[in-house]
Parts: sequence; structure tokens; C-alpha cells
Amino acid sequence: MMKILMAIFLVWMTAPVMAACNLNIAQYVSVEIESRQHTVDGMAQRLMLLQQQANMDLMYEADWETAQKVNAVFARYDCSPAEHARFGVVHEGDIAVYLLSHPESQARLEHIQAKFNQYTQSIRAIQPETVSAEEHAS
Repeated sequence: MMKILMAIFLVWMTAPVMAACNLNIAQYVSVEIESRQHTVDGMAQRLMLLQQQANMDLMYEADWETAQKVNAVFARYDCSPAEHARFGVVHEGDIAVYLLSHPESQARLEHIQAKFNQYTQSIRAIQPETVSAEEHAS
């Protein structure tokens, strides 16, 4: 009986989280583009601040503003970054088909990725101890 009550309680507690992120494929791609674009814009700002040898407080403030913009994108869709990522994994094939039929979105994502790579290299040239989240996760 206790196990059943715990299971019911767990479902009740997680139901709002599971139900909150109701994306469709087009919305997923929009969130992906918007959040990545804000991230890349933040990287451009970080690079500029590094080149100007700005103090760390300015860099932290700029990073915080970037994070707020990214979080606002997810909030608009009532979706957390983790839920968005989970949706991407579950619907990977459907997203690939969508991008094939929407080449402008695919091109936008590729352009953003190219900028991300460019800014990553430039930032590392100035601040070599910087490790990307992708490398840290591996």
C-alpha cells in the first residue's frame, strides 16, 4: 500500500512538469534557433569584452543577461532546457524530416553553429582555460 501511495504521490508531483512542455516540432525548432542565437550573441559580447580586457563583473553581468534571454525563450513555451532536450531526443527523426522540408531553418541552425564555433575558437585564443559545455560533458 505504501508503494502505491508513493507512486501516486510521485506522479502527482511530476505531472505539472511533464505536462508543462507541450511542444510541436516547429516550436521545438523555433526554441532551438532562438536560444542558440541568444547564446551566440552572448558569446560575441563576451569576446568583445575580453578583447577590451573588461573586468570580470562586466563579463558576469553580460553572461547573466544572456542567460536571462535564453531562459525567457524557454519560459515562453513553458518548457525547461532539460524538457526541450528530452523532446529533441525523443523526436530526433521528426525534427530531421522537418528541417529537410524547411531549409531556411536548417540554414539558420547551421549559420548559428558556425558562429558558435568561430566565437569558441576566438575566445579560447584569448582565454585558453575556457572549456565549452560540450567538451566538459564528454
